[in-house]
Amino acid sequence: SGWLLWVSDACYTLSQQSYGGKQ
Repeated sequence: SGWLLWVSDACYTLSQQSYGGKQ
């Protein structure tokens, strides 16, 4: 039941990296 948290965390990390690269 922890895969949703993993996916959510992974998507959040990817989005943070994407924003960090654009700035």
